[in-house]
Order: sequence, then structure tokens, then C-alpha cells
Amino acid sequence: MTMGIDEIFSPFDYTSPASIPDDLILRVASYLPAPALASFQLSSCRLHRLVDEADRCLWRRLCERRWDRWPLYRLKPSRLAWMDAELGPADEAASNWRRRYMWAERDVRRRTTSLSELEGLNWFFNFTDSAGGKGGESLSRCHFTNDAVLCVLAPPHPPGAPLRPPFVLAYAPLSCELLDGDGPGAQRLRIADFPLHDIGRISEDGQWIITNENVTIVSTDDEGTLNYTGRNFQG
Repeated sequence: MTMGIDEIFSPFDYTSPASIPDDLILRVASYLPAPALASFQLSSCRLHRLVDEADRCLWRRLCERRWDRWPLYRLKPSRLAWMDAELGPADEAASNWRRRYMWAERDVRRRTTSLSELEGLNWFFNFTDSAGGKGGESLSRCHFTNDAVLCVLAPPHPPGAPLRPPFVLAYAPLSCELLDGDGPGAQRLRIADFPLHDIGRISEDGQWIITNENVTIVSTDDEGTLNYTGRNFQG
């Protein structure tokens, strides 16, 4: 039987918050979105302690919900291992999941990267329509290395013709250089002598996107999740 709000709170003294049991406070806290939970936690020493102690239940749940649509941040074993190494093991400090949540909120808006980060991510590559791109037909996997951009391209396959194996297109030497872009925090990428590439983030899922008038390069996770459809990227 579902209890009404009056039945839940009737045994407690409304004028004394200290009379409300911890488990009821945490139950209420579990329904709060992140900004409200942060404010709730700061409202008293007791609430701060309770939410800290329940960090893995409350803040980790918020992380899972928030990052589910952000493939680069989704809580997979490889991502958990990276967080433990870079942000500290979650079991060693109170509020670690809260700090992880706040870190991701800042990081997903970051527009500056590094060459090592480019090399550590997986990418999809496509030409724009004006450069001969054909949507999904010309879409390929792409990897940055220390001296090349490698794109695995599938050759055209006319109906009835035998299948031909994919081939590797290498932009080499990479001669990769990160430059300041237009506006604060903006960045551009120079690859060999090609037109400069703008670096940005896709607001819907936090993926990186690198573009110029000829190509579009979009980051992906280990499973190859790809949601971006702009610039006729997937057709």
C-alpha cells in the first residue's frame, strides 16, 4: 500500500529536522537532479555527511544517467580504469563521484585538445559533398598516429561486381600542429598543407568534430557509436 506524505512524516517533529531519519533523507535526495543535490548537500553538516557517505549510490547514479548519452564518458570498464588513474579511485575518497560529475560537466564543454588525445581516440572520416563525399558510402574509420592520419576506405562496389578489399589512405607526413582558433578557447588543427581544420564539440553527445571545407572527422567510442548526421556525414 502506498503511503501518503502525511503518513510518512507524521511520526516526526516538523520543527526539528534532526528527528527525520537518515534513510528518509537519502530517499528524498535520490530524486534530486545534480544542481539541487549539490545545494541540498551544502545546506547542513549532517546532509553533507549523509550524501558523502552515499556518494556511490547518489552521485554515481546521476553520472550514469547523465553520461549515458555521452559515449566518450559512458561508464565502461575502460573508462572506469581511466577515471581511477586520472581522477583518483572512487572508493578512496568521499564525494569522488560528485567530483567526477562536476569534472565531466566542465570537460564536455572543452574545445582544446592535444595531439596525444587525438591519437588516443577512435574516429570516423568523410569527405564533404563538395569534395566528392557520398554520405554513408564514403564514410570510413580514421586514426591519428604520430606521423599520419590513416583512413580505411571501402572502394566503390557497383552492382554485380566482385567485392574488392578496403584500402588505407594515409595523409603523411602528418605534420600536425594545434593552433589558436577564432574566439577564446578555440583551436584549429593543421594537417600537412591541407586547409586548416576547426576543432569543436557536438553538443548532443560530446563527441569531438574536426572540419574544413573538404572533410569532416568525428570521434567515436570503442564500439563505434556514431550519432552525428550533419554535413551529409552518414547520408
